[in-house]
Amino acid sequence: MSLFFGDFELNEPRRELRLRGRELVLQPKVFDLLAYLVHHRDKVVSKDELLDALWPDTAVADGALQRAISLARSALRQGGLSDAIRTHARMGYRFCEDASPPPQNAAQQTSELGAALHRARRMFEQGDWATAYSAFVEADAVCPLEGSDLERQGEAAHAAGLGIEALRPLERAVAAHLAAGDCRGAARAAFQLAHIHFDRRELAVATGWRGRLESFLEGVTESRERGLAAIFDSRVASFEGDLDGAVAHAQHAIELGRQLDDPDVE
Repeated sequence: MSLFFGDFELNEPRRELRLRGRELVLQPKVFDLLAYLVHHRDKVVSKDELLDALWPDTAVADGALQRAISLARSALRQGGLSDAIRTHARMGYRFCEDASPPPQNAAQQTSELGAALHRARRMFEQGDWATAYSAFVEADAVCPLEGSDLERQGEAAHAAGLGIEALRPLERAVAAHLAAGDCRGAARAAFQLAHIHFDRRELAVATGWRGRLESFLEGVTESRERGLAAIFDSRVASFEGDLDGAVAHAQHAIELGRQLDDPDVE
C-alpha cells in the first residue's frame, strides 16, 4: 500500500518514494529505513531496533545507520521535510510527520498530472511555446510543479512573447530549487529572471537577480551557470558602453562553453 505525507508518496509494493509524482531513487537500505520509521512513527525507534530490522544477523558499524539516516533526510529535504526524522539523544529516531493512505482520487490525479506533464514537456522540446506554457499551467493546477518544470514553464512563456507571465513560474523555480538544495538550478532560474527584467529595462531588478545568482554559485567555478552569468554581464557591459568589458565577459562565456562542451553557452 501507499502512504502519503507532505508532498511524498511512499509505495512499498513498488519500493518507490515519489515527490509530487517524481520518483526519488533511494538505496535499498535507505528505503527500508524510511519505511520502518514511517510505520513506527508513533514511537522513538532505538538504534538497536533499527540495526536488527535493517541488518538482521549482520554486524555493521554505527556509521552505516547514520549514513542511511542522512540520505533519508536528504531525500525528504527536497520536499521541505528536512526535520521529519528527529534524533532523540541516547534514545533513537522518530518520524514526526502524519502519514495517511492515498485519497480516493489519488490515482486519477497522478494520471492527469502525468498526461499533462508529458504533453507540456513534448511541446517544449518541439518549440511550441504557447502550447507548452498552457500545458504546464494545466499540470500545475493538478499538482504544484517541481523546479525544473517551473523553469520550462517560464522559458516557454518568455519565448511565446507572454511577457510578465514568465516571471512568476521562474520565481517559484528559484524557491523550489533552493528548497531541494539545488543552488545551480536556482542560479539558472535567476539568470532567466535577470534577462527578462533587463529586456524590460528594469535594470535595478535585473542586477538584483544577478546578485542572487552570484550568491547561489558561491564556491562554484567552472559550470554552465557561470557561463550564463558571463553572458548576462556581457550584455550589461555593452549597454553601459563598456565594450572592452563586454568582449571580455563574452570571451569568458565562450571559453567555458567550449571547455564544458556546452554549445548553448558557446
